[in-house]
Amino acid sequence: MAAVVAKGQTVIHNAAREPDVVELIRFLKTLGARIEGEGTSTITIKEALTPLRSGKEAFAIRGDRIEAGTYLFAAAATGGDVLVDGVIPSDL
Repeated sequence: MAAVVAKGQTVIHNAAREPDVVELIRFLKTLGARIEGEGTSTITIKEALTPLRSGKEAFAIRGDRIEAGTYLFAAAATGGDVLVDGVIPSDL
């Protein structure tokens, strides 16, 4: 996150590709961060042209994939029913 306000360009090789990292990048971009490569093993953070904006726009955080998986597993193990909403199925 410090690279977002650092001078110059930062390249992260072998970066994490988890949905949580992609979500953080998505949020930082709403603040004006210049980031490319989310979801890949190489993330490039470019120097900000302007200071980051305050988060005045609404930003919806996706559901937690691990928590959703826990509820799904518990329902399957007990033969119960559960509705998990707000998660991206491909993230599970």
